[in-house]
Amino acid sequence: MEKKVGKKVRHVQIKPPHSLLIVLHGCQLNPKAPQKNLTFKKIFSLPQEEFLIKDFSCYLKRELPLQGRIFISARIVGFYSNFFGHKTKFFFLWEDIEDIQVIPPSFATIGTPALLMILRSGRGFDARHGAKCQDGEGRLKFQFQTFASFSIASKTIRVLWRTKTTSYEDRA
Repeated sequence: MEKKVGKKVRHVQIKPPHSLLIVLHGCQLNPKAPQKNLTFKKIFSLPQEEFLIKDFSCYLKRELPLQGRIFISARIVGFYSNFFGHKTKFFFLWEDIEDIQVIPPSFATIGTPALLMILRSGRGFDARHGAKCQDGEGRLKFQFQTFASFSIASKTIRVLWRTKTTSYEDRA
């Protein structure tokens, strides 16, 4: 917004009312713009009180990598892809995640680090079509890779997961 004062023009920054800053363990999280938040709710059919914290472009590793976006909210982790009209979407709760591992760069991960999310046994079966594999104990494994900024994505996801699992274990 520009404000004219005499002959000088000053730029005035106005923070919109939707700008909310969340700080978790030193990691700043800004909830997304209303339009992106509305799209997020529409894709995953979520209630009004759910809000998008962050989203990242990435690949979901299965037999063939599937390019899409991972969506992070206070309650869920979701993935959405629309590849030439073939839509893939799923989500699972933070409480369903048993472990998050960082896989170092290798030929199998296309030379970039990857995040491996392992769900608790018997959880997240609505999302099993997106899983890379299922181990002998019945735990689903989801591998996400080639983030534009892996360090930011990894830190954000792991901080939120630690916060959510700590509060989940305190309730149990």
